[in-house]
Amino acid sequence: MTFETELRKFYEELLDRKLRFSQNVELLHACLGLSGEAGEVIDIIKKHLAYGKELDNERLVLELGDCLHYLCRIIDLSGFTLQEVMDGNIKKLNKRFPNGYTNKDAINQTEK
Repeated sequence: MTFETELRKFYEELLDRKLRFSQNVELLHACLGLSGEAGEVIDIIKKHLAYGKELDNERLVLELGDCLHYLCRIIDLSGFTLQEVMDGNIKKLNKRFPNGYTNKDAINQTEK
């Protein structure tokens, strides 16, 4: 028995993972896209706050639009609607901050 044959028996389930991966390339692409675009937003804000550069609102709105595009793509590929996600977020916030947001409640909140 070769080393490769021995090794493969430990990773047979990876064939299923490979299939799932290939079926979810679009979801992965959207997640990576969102991450990359969020980094571009962060860079614009960083240059404004850390370096005193004037906030580039024109570029910021374009990068935020790219984030929104990828976020909506993830939502769609996951079988949700944007409204469902927004409603879920409001429900979570109302549970977390029933009397409205305060810094004290944010620091002390334990819900994960």
